[in-house]
Amino acid sequence: AIFSGSLDGAIKKWWDLKTGDLMKTLEGHSDYVNTLAISEKEGAIFSGSDDKTIKEWNLKTGDLMKTLEGHSDYVNTLAISEKEGAIFS
Repeated sequence: AIFSGSLDGAIKKWWDLKTGDLMKTLEGHSDYVNTLAISEKEGAIFSGSDDKTIKEWNLKTGDLMKTLEGHSDYVNTLAISEKEGAIFS
């Protein structure tokens, strides 16, 4: 699958790359989605947005698991350390 973030605040999960069929739309951000990071170990996808939040989504179901707040400006980059069990923004 491929995940894409968008200016409309949504994340799209594309399943069939040959047909381009859309599998799911993840909605929850109120502004642009700038960055995505996947943690296979945690079974999660993380998204960073201009709404100053990071959201954690269930990789299989697409359900929103939690919202992380604390930035005073846009979240532009995410990096995951599987070894440390941490996400950096």
